[in-house]
Order: sequence, then C-alpha cells, then structure tokens
Amino acid sequence: MKNIKLIATDMDHTLLTDEGNLPPHFFELLDRVKKEGIYFALASGRPLATLEAMFPEHLNEFIFICDNGGLIKYQGETLYKSLITTDDYHQLIRYMKSIATIPVLCGIEGTFIEKNAQKYEDFFRKFYKKLKFVDNLEELEEPADKVTAYLPNENSREVYNQYFYPEFDADFSVAVSDSMWIDLMNKEVDKGAAIHQISQYLNISTQDMMAFGDGDNDIQLLDAVGVGVAVKNATDGVKEHADSITASNNEYGVSQKIEELLSNRASN
Repeated sequence: MKNIKLIATDMDHTLLTDEGNLPPHFFELLDRVKKEGIYFALASGRPLATLEAMFPEHLNEFIFICDNGGLIKYQGETLYKSLITTDDYHQLIRYMKSIATIPVLCGIEGTFIEKNAQKYEDFFRKFYKKLKFVDNLEELEEPADKVTAYLPNENSREVYNQYFYPEFDADFSVAVSDSMWIDLMNKEVDKGAAIHQISQYLNISTQDMMAFGDGDNDIQLLDAVGVGVAVKNATDGVKEHADSITASNNEYGVSQKIEELLSNRASN
C-alpha cells in the first residue's frame, strides 16, 4: 500500500455523507496527499458541471471522472470522452418513457429533463448544476455521454433486472448507481475503464492505485486498481470485489483509510 500513486473515490455514499457533506478537514487531507505526490481522482456518476461547481477553488487538483467514465478531465484538458449517438439516446429515452421511468439526458454542456418531471426539480438540482427542462428530450441533438433513468419509487434494482439488463446489456454499459438511478453509457464506458485511460495518460500502473466505492457502478473501479476499498455501507456485491472494508461514509471511512496510508508511508 505504500507505493500508491493515485487515489480514486466515488462521491455519493462513499466520500460524501448521506447529507452530501465532505469529511471534516478534507482539504487539509488533500494537501497532505498532494505533498506525497499522489494524484486524487473523483470517480462519480455526476456530470462534470456538477463536480466542478462543488470544487470551484480546486479544479486543478482533481482528476474528474464524470458520468461513470463517459468524460475524464484533468487540469482543463479533456482526456477522454465517449459520446452516445443521437439515435441511440433517443431510443433509450423512448424506452424509459414506455416503462414509466423519468429519462435524464446528461449532456456535455448541461443536463436535460422533460417539463413533466419538474415537480422533482429541487431534488434534481442537488445533482445537476446546469439543468434545463424541455418539452421533449427526443427533439434534442445535444452531445451527451450518458442517459439516466430516475426512479422516484427507489426500485432501481428490480427495474434493472426486469427491463434494462435484458433489453440493453448487449449494446450499452448499464449500471445501477443507487436505489433511484440506472445509468446507460456506451458499451466500453465504466469507472474501471476510466482508470485504465488515466493509467496510460499518467504512465502509472493501476496496481499502484487505490479506489473507494459503495455501489454497483463502482465494482469495475475496485477491480481495476491494486487496492480496492469498500465503505462499510457498500452493497454486498461491492464488498465481494474489495480488498478491504473501511468505515462507513457517515464515519468518514475514506478519510480514515487515507490517513492509514499516509501513516504507513511516514513509518517506512
């Protein structure tokens, strides 16, 4: 663990508490990580605009893995982008409507949701900082890297098993990212694939990386690195792919594990 050169972490329910807060003294910890020459990546299902809005004074300090790996940005440079074709995302949107889920188009320049879902606006704006409500998503031709189904009944696992997996797994990367979200990206896109892209760009072995996660869309992330860590509140499936378990997100498990890493480096 002493040779770690990059740390990547999921955001919601991993780094962030259930209330959406960062761990105490997080930026002081980030400074110590930087002084050790360790890169820090935020690997999230959230879009770039949202992640950048959360860290306006630290844009050059993070590698942003956005939309489950659909877009990677570092120090103002786009390292990778995988756009879904307009025809494909129109197909996905039509299907989501047909099974009474709420489609969300995650565009490169912003997020788009139909006006008939505007009653959820306050909730949506917690995740999407550049959000626009439109009459019909099927009329858009925006560059986009992800389409998300929002399920207000919090039954994403059941809907995934019954509808999305059998319908789209062969052609798209399909991930349950929380009880309310199912994400669809191009087939080659996931957080693990993003880690391999970053490995090539930085010339760092994935075995010299540590990653944290809690949800099914983090499994490939943990599999891709040398040290995969699940928070205590992670799903059982994620824990099966982890090398170790740290404390829960509400107990600041990510910070605890990083403190352990830094202590081990200091003692060697």
